[in-house]
Amino acid sequence: MIAEQVRPLESESPQLSLANLWEGKMFDYPAMHLLTGQGEIGPLPLVEGTGSADIIRVTSNRRVVKLLEELGAMAESEAARLISEQIMASLEPYREDCDRYLELLADLPNLGLPVPGMSYPITSVDDPPDAHWMRASLISLVFIAGNLELMGARDAVLTVAHEAVTQRETFYDYENTGLRMQEAHYALTGIGLYNRSLLATGLIGVGAASDAAAATLEASGKDWIEMRLTPYDAEVSTYDQPVLHGTMPPDFSRGEILVRYLPPLNDEEFDAILFGN
Repeated sequence: MIAEQVRPLESESPQLSLANLWEGKMFDYPAMHLLTGQGEIGPLPLVEGTGSADIIRVTSNRRVVKLLEELGAMAESEAARLISEQIMASLEPYREDCDRYLELLADLPNLGLPVPGMSYPITSVDDPPDAHWMRASLISLVFIAGNLELMGARDAVLTVAHEAVTQRETFYDYENTGLRMQEAHYALTGIGLYNRSLLATGLIGVGAASDAAAATLEASGKDWIEMRLTPYDAEVSTYDQPVLHGTMPPDFSRGEILVRYLPPLNDEEFDAILFGN
């Protein structure tokens, strides 16, 4: 599985890795072993810890790690341009496939199916774009931009954040969408962009957060969580099963990638970071 993941990445340019970032297979493994039983069905408004599984999906994806390495080695202006262009190019196909998913979700009660009857295809780069994995790629791009402090990506990151808030307001008012609460929750967390931790990480990193961001975090007692990742082509990554089972250490022989993200936030804390008090 490791060779199967790394081999195609070795021949990808950074531009191609950005374009292929939405590939579901890379978000599915090894994250699938870590997320068993971590369903996202819950109440609305979202509870504070919702979306923590996305941290694993993003940081375990070897293509995400590759982009952290390669974009981090570029001039800031060039890396910001590439990230911004990819975000803006991804939004329209993402929105179109979101509409398809919402139609399917609205039909679930008529089919007599519970929300878990909805599933996502594990896509490859040869498949049509899928909103579930495209949302994973978009929040990954925000995470990358924030960690690399790409100030030139500010407008693109703000675009994603504002779209996410619009989705939040839409699905919190689920009674006017034709969805039941469980379907609206599934839509917001499964195909929506509203991951407060990753969005806030990006906003602060690119200098797009409000002046109230630092005071908000201080008042909440929440601080950055730092993580040490192996390079994308490591023989054994931070998330591979031998490491998780304690039988092998992560392979840091080629160096390490240090990332950080914010712990779970609530809606009020996120709004203060984005909009101010």
